[in-house]
Amino acid sequence: VDGAHPRVNLTFEYSPESDHAAYPFGPDTSIEGGPGAGGDRHAIMIDASSCTLYELYNARYNGPTTSTAGSGATWSLRGNALRPPTWTSADAAGLPIFPGLLRVEEVQAGSVQHAIRFTAQQTDRSFVWPARHQAGAAANPALPPMGARFRLHAGFDDSRYSPATRAVLSAMKQYGMILADNGSNWYFQGAAQDGWSDTMISELKTIPAAQFDAIDEASLMLDPNSAEARQPGPVAAPAPPPPPPAPAPAAVPAVAPAPAPTVDPYMLDPEARPHADRHSSIATLVGGGVGPIANHPRGITAPAVVLVMLEAVVIGVAAWLWRRRLMA
Repeated sequence: VDGAHPRVNLTFEYSPESDHAAYPFGPDTSIEGGPGAGGDRHAIMIDASSCTLYELYNARYNGPTTSTAGSGATWSLRGNALRPPTWTSADAAGLPIFPGLLRVEEVQAGSVQHAIRFTAQQTDRSFVWPARHQAGAAANPALPPMGARFRLHAGFDDSRYSPATRAVLSAMKQYGMILADNGSNWYFQGAAQDGWSDTMISELKTIPAAQFDAIDEASLMLDPNSAEARQPGPVAAPAPPPPPPAPAPAAVPAVAPAPAPTVDPYMLDPEARPHADRHSSIATLVGGGVGPIANHPRGITAPAVVLVMLEAVVIGVAAWLWRRRLMA
């Protein structure tokens, strides 16, 4: 939308954790599943003029003064600020939906440069950065927390897959998948656009669950209230060793009536002084795996595009796998 789109103030079910702003929400806004749908009824709007993202859960347009939603959240796309701690959003993890959606143009270009949002039926009553909220079924360490990231093994052989599938698998290897909401197990999302490949969707169903690891990303956090992440970079070269100490000058006896002798002190070359090391590293603890799944799109919304879920069931997995191990 643009800055001229009519705005409405909504009444929220989860009012204390919602952003009470004027939303560019109207009868022209697409709703997940359609106007009469049940379920989460997500609505996503982007004001291009202000670079602001608006997202609603259980959105219902009833007119300019009586529209309602379960919750509402806004983000400036010019920054990295997260929601206040323990606040929900249109997703249970308190994260924005839109950045985690796959889009046709990036898949066709062969370059998906972000993590992929997905859901699970049961989660722990905890959350990890960058998530801000939990909606757990139980306090159970065998269940994943909101915000948990899963990454495809770097050595997984994707050479037999189609180019579109390889683009998605490459993102799963580099950026992983982030658990963002409760829902059907291992659904991940994309935009409802022409051009999705049935071959890609079928191939993604064949990825084994054991090829994924749970990743501890705490070392990437720069600020607990920011989504900005520490980036990999070169490690500074070790500082050179200090030079040996200067030899002590030989004693020179004074001879009267001559003045006392002086000895020029040994001077260290300032350029030879050691410099402080600067190190940049990303340590990861790796645990047990889960597998992604996909299916044909269902509706999820955005201005000018209807966002959709790519759904499927993890092949060969009957229950949640969660373990931890240390990976170099």
